[in-house]
Formats: sequence, structure tokens, C-alpha cells
Amino acid sequence: MVLGSLCCAAVYAQPLRVCVTEWPPYQYTRDGVVRGVHTGLVVEAFRRLGMEPQVESVAWERCWNELAKGRYQAIFSASYNEERAARVLYPKTPLQRVAYMAVVRKGTVWDGASLAALPAPLAIPRGYNVGRDLRKQGLAVDDGALQDRQNLEKLVAGRVGTAVIEDAAAKLLIRDMGLGDKVEILPKPVSEKDYFVVLARQLDGSSAKAQTLLERLEAVLQDLRKERRLEAWTREEMAL
Repeated sequence: MVLGSLCCAAVYAQPLRVCVTEWPPYQYTRDGVVRGVHTGLVVEAFRRLGMEPQVESVAWERCWNELAKGRYQAIFSASYNEERAARVLYPKTPLQRVAYMAVVRKGTVWDGASLAALPAPLAIPRGYNVGRDLRKQGLAVDDGALQDRQNLEKLVAGRVGTAVIEDAAAKLLIRDMGLGDKVEILPKPVSEKDYFVVLARQLDGSSAKAQTLLERLEAVLQDLRKERRLEAWTREEMAL
């Protein structure tokens, strides 16, 4: 581990600034500290490389814009698309594969055969890749909100027909907001996606440094998967 610390400190000597957006239980802020399942996993990965990441929570679009300006060097949790891949480096190993579910008002009937049959519009936070995918399918998407919580509030108020939310996040929010008697999660996923921690294409102005860090990060992510650290962080988070 000492050897790993020395080699990676040489790759990137500056504090590694990482941005996320609020997405409980995967990343969220409590008492000024960003926590969560993916936060624990990513911080552990970088620490194994001898780095102490500084994780900050900001709006999702701002996260990407600030990374492009060099303010941040990494982002999580990000799904894949070609436009993003032109701007950042993706490891091969994802943090996790997750399912996006349709959350609707109680009593809504959906046969699961067609997304077009879901009550419209479909609400998804601004800048989320899944919203872009749904639009490509010709579906009406409302991405005016920044967070899932806001979309659940809009759903209950009748301002949107469906809130598309990741499964664990939906269950947590419905519980915490006391909406169990007002909304329900339909059983069939709307979409399933892998989520990653991604790196800026240059570190200290060097693409070689970024590529070297990516290769070492990939090796650590594979180790974490073999050790089932995702499951360990999930158990710890759910116990809080």
C-alpha cells in the first residue's frame, strides 16, 4: 500500500477535487459532509491509491461544467453516453448497475408493455442521461427540477404524470417524505444503467497522467468488486 501511495502521488500531486449531486442513498450531504454508498466506495478506491479526494455536492449540470473548466478532476455517479465519453475518461468497471422505476400516483394502471402508456409527462432531474434517452423515444419529459424529491412533490400535486427515479432512491424518498399512501413504484424498470466514477481527460494539463490514474483506478475498482465492498457500503448506509 505504501508503494501504491508513492506511485500515485507522483501521478497527481494536487488535492483531487470530486463533484457529485444529491442522490440518496448513493451520495448525499449530512452535517456538511458528503456520504452515501457510492461516496464510500469511491473514497475508499482513491485512498487505496494514496489519494484523499475532496468530495463536493453541486447541481449536476454545474458539476460537468466545472469539470470542463478544471475545477474538478472527477465525477460520480455518471452513466455512459458518447457525448460524455468525449469529455471524460470512463473505467471499464462500473460502481453499480441500477434500475430506474416509474413512480406514479396510487391506483395508476400500467401494463408494462409500453413507456408511452405511462402518465405524461415523465419527470426526471435536469441533466440526467435517462431523461435524454426517454426524449429520444419520443416521450414527453419534464426536467425542470434539480432533484428527485422535487419531482415527487410535483407528482403528488398533479403537475407531472410519472416520476422516473432510481429504485433505491425512490424507496428511500417515499419513506422519508411519508408518501406511501399517495404514490407507488410500478414493478417493471423503465431503464437500467451502469454508473461510474469518471476522470477529467487531463490532470495538471497532462493526458498521460489522467490515463495512468485511470488504469490504476480500474485495478482498484476490480479489487473492490471482488471483495464485495459495494455490498458492505450498502449495508453500512442502510443501517444509518
